[in-house]
Amino acid sequence: NNIYEGVVWFNKDRTDEFVGVLATDWAPNETGDAWTFNIRDGVTFHEGGTLEPHDIAYSVHRALLQDRIDGPHWMTLEAFFGLYTIEDLAIQNYCEAQGLEEDACGEVAFDQVDDAALVQTCEMVKESVVADNDAGTVTYNLNMATPWFLAMLANSFLGATVDQEWMVENGAWDDDCATWVQWHDPAAE
Repeated sequence: NNIYEGVVWFNKDRTDEFVGVLATDWAPNETGDAWTFNIRDGVTFHEGGTLEPHDIAYSVHRALLQDRIDGPHWMTLEAFFGLYTIEDLAIQNYCEAQGLEEDACGEVAFDQVDDAALVQTCEMVKESVVADNDAGTVTYNLNMATPWFLAMLANSFLGATVDQEWMVENGAWDDDCATWVQWHDPAAE
């Protein structure tokens, strides 16, 4: 929290009120399962890049796909997909494509998931957080209404925003759905 900024932050000592940081304002849809944020203009990253909505979307995509085992993303993945790990989502996609029954699917390990299901998993992650650079917005599409979504977004595990171009130039995930597994579950150190 001392290094990264996100779209919102807690309003002083309140945990149920939020103020915009990288977002100027936001609103949920009527059912509370989609939130759209208007992103602040004129924000510059330390290395000189300009903040754009795609940087925020990339930051979340990268975090969800990395999903370090024993990390905090079980909370966010549940809100986005109703599952606790990105591996569970990939296995579910594989099982559905293979026509496997639930009992048989329970025996499938992540390393058995084929490339098509892995790409589909990444595409689902990208559909869950959508940037519109022209409109200056980022929309989060959740699996269900999640009243605690803003509180999660205020924490660095979901809200930390990085400069996509700088990250890719420096060896981070290249935003290609065919390669995300190379960055999945990084070592704790």
